Amino acid sequence: SYQDTFFILLDNGDLYGMGYNAHFELGLKNTDNVYTYQKIFSNVQDVVTYNYSVWVITKDGKIFGAGANEYSQLGKDYSTASYFTVYTESILPAKVVKVDMNYNQTFVLLENNELWYIGGETNAYIAPAKVAFTKLLTGVKDFSVGIRGLLCIMLDNTIKGSGENANGSLGFNTTTAVTTITNHPFSFPSPVKQIVMIARTTYFLLENGTVYGCGLNNCGELGLGHSNQINTPTIIPNATNIIKLYKFDNMDTASIKIYMKDSSGNILRCGRKSYRPDNVNDLTLVNLGTKYTEVFPNYVGDIFLGNDGYYYNWGNYRIEYSTGISNSTATQITLPQFITTSNKFKTTLTDYKQQIPFTYI
Repeated sequence: SYQDTFFILLDNGDLYGMGYNAHFELGLKNTDNVYTYQKIFSNVQDVVTYNYSVWVITKDGKIFGAGANEYSQLGKDYSTASYFTVYTESILPAKVVKVDMNYNQTFVLLENNELWYIGGETNAYIAPAKVAFTKLLTGVKDFSVGIRGLLCIMLDNTIKGSGENANGSLGFNTTTAVTTITNHPFSFPSPVKQIVMIARTTYFLLENGTVYGCGLNNCGELGLGHSNQINTPTIIPNATNIIKLYKFDNMDTASIKIYMKDSSGNILRCGRKSYRPDNVNDLTLVNLGTKYTEVFPNYVGDIFLGNDGYYYNWGNYRIEYSTGISNSTATQITLPQFITTSNKFKTTLTDYKQQIPFTYI
């Protein structure tokens, strides 16, 4: 989800959405906010959101975009379509395996390991603005995009990147912009398995299970015990045997956090602690244990899948749309609330079954 628009993807590929819809995010041909879940797509593999733009990836490798398109980031010249009112397909030369985007450009990894992109403002930082999908790189295994930066893991396990770098988020040991796709200068002790760029902060998960980070660190999101900016990849203490990093859509550099999961099933986090009323940040990694099997971070709150099969939400979460209640002000949630079950979905607050006593961690 992005702020107040919420999606649920079922195992059968059906995609449901509800909430804020001022930019046609739900692809329903209108901008009416939606207060109960509506089915909006079928045969879906994944859904990617950013800044009021949404991409749907189908199980057969096609992509469809809806929502804000002011920088042509959804696949068409914005002068003729500043919004996509329904989910509209973009044709690419091979099946799509991953989509990631920032506020003005979309990047797409194809099955043939080509990286394509579209969109951009006058100073697009990563690559020149385009109003049609354009091939950027070949030989790409994985990639991640920040607000104005791109980092790629190549098939030969080298790292390449480009973009605005004022906060050191590229990890090039400088704050100077990298204006062309360039080999990364840092020598990691193990091949990089996953890169996650969140706004202006970057995390590198290595094959040996350790995690390195760099970039903006205002909320202690690098887990180093302080809030100083870091310009070169630095190992995060106590991040061992990590198997997965969780990315979320965020343009607000004051709300950064990171979640990760280790091989024993523990969920760990550091950074902005939005679900605490005292706004105390976690400057080092906190282990939440194994009571949650997955986490879905959000710009203003977080949703957890518990071992009991129920979903719970924490945080300063804007519930006026996501729970089906019309309310003009954000409400601080002090108790995790039951949302749904893993094999059913509920439509309104009246379906919620229970509240679990909340303990600050």
